[in-house]
Amino acid sequence: MKSFCLLVLAVACGIVGAQRNALGFEFAQGVIVDTLHSIVYMMNPERSIDAVSLSAGEVIATSGRGAKPLLVYDNVLLATDETQTDLLSIFGLNTKDLKPRFHVDLPLPNLVQTGSFYASAWIDSNEIIVGWRSIRRPTSAIPTHEPTHVTVGFARIDRSTGRLIATGQDEPSVPQTYQVKLPDAVRKLAHEGALASPFCWLDNIIAAIQYVEKDGHKIVTLRRWDRHTGEGLPAVSLFGDELSFRGFSRDCRNLLASRGGDGWIWHIYSVVRGIQIAEIRNSLPGAEFFVSEGKLIYESPAMGAAIYGRFRVASPRLVAVELNTGRELWGRPVGETVNVGPYPGNPPSRSTTQIPTERK
Repeated sequence: MKSFCLLVLAVACGIVGAQRNALGFEFAQGVIVDTLHSIVYMMNPERSIDAVSLSAGEVIATSGRGAKPLLVYDNVLLATDETQTDLLSIFGLNTKDLKPRFHVDLPLPNLVQTGSFYASAWIDSNEIIVGWRSIRRPTSAIPTHEPTHVTVGFARIDRSTGRLIATGQDEPSVPQTYQVKLPDAVRKLAHEGALASPFCWLDNIIAAIQYVEKDGHKIVTLRRWDRHTGEGLPAVSLFGDELSFRGFSRDCRNLLASRGGDGWIWHIYSVVRGIQIAEIRNSLPGAEFFVSEGKLIYESPAMGAAIYGRFRVASPRLVAVELNTGRELWGRPVGETVNVGPYPGNPPSRSTTQIPTERK
C-alpha cells in the first residue's frame, strides 16, 4: 500500500502538495480551490456544492444535488455522493453552472462506508482515477482482538466523455509523474532527523523547515531544493523563539508562524521569495490557509456555545481577510462532510441509535 499512501494520503506520509495536472488543489474535505479562475467549490450546510468567488465571497452557482467536490480539471468539477453504504456515485459538473455532465455509479463491498471513508481523484493522462479507502474498526463494549478492516478500491473514468473504463478493489496504479523522488541530499537530511516539518512540493521546488542553533537560540530556517537536480537554494533564516511555526499553506506557496498578543498575531511568509508578506491579528494560533490575490483565506473551526440552555455547534467557516489590513472581507459556512448512518454491524431496522460515520 506504499504507493497508494504516497499519492492519496500525501500529507500523512510527509509530502504536502497541490493536485498535479489539475487547475487547483484540495483545501479541506469538501473544499476544492480553482486557482486559475479564483473560485472555491465547497459543500454548504445543505450538503450541496456552492461555487464561490474568492474575490467577493458571493455564490456563483449551486449544484442541484448533495455532493462533495473532489477535483477540478478542464471545465469539469468531479464530485461524489457518499451517502449510500453500498454505492459511490461519481459525477462530473460544469464548472460554470454546476449542471451535470456525466454520472457513474460504483458498487462498493458490504459495510464499506460504516467506518472511516475517504475518496480522492487525480489525472493520469486521458483518464481520471478515483481512489477510495475504507477503515472499519471493531466496535464492542468489551475488549476485542478483532483486527481493523481496511479496504481500498478505484475507478478509471475517461477524461473527455465521463465513461467508466474499469473498476477494482485494489490499489490504483500510480503515474510516473506522481511518484515523488527526493534528491539524495534531501533524503539524507530527512533520515537524519534534521528537518522539522514535512516536505512541501511547490512547482519544481521542494521546501521544508529546519531548526538551526545559533548563539544558544533556535532559528527557524527555510530550506529549499530543486526537485530535479537536488541543488539547494539559499537557506533563509525566518525567525527565532519569538514565533512558533504553524505550517505551510495548502498550496505550499506560503507558511505561517504566530505569537501570542491580545489573541494571536500571524506572520505569513512567501516560500518562493523567503520574505514576510503580511502580519495579521487573529483569535486562533493557526489554521489551514492559503493566499489568493491579496487575501488570506483560512478555515475557522466549528465552535460550540450554550444558547438558551442548549449546547449548539456552529459549522466551520471559510473566511477571507485582506492581507494589508486584516479586515474580514467575507465568510461562508462549510458543510459537514460527516455522514450519519446506523451503528456498524446492526441492521437499520434494529438500530435505535444513530452514530456519526467518520470521514477523514
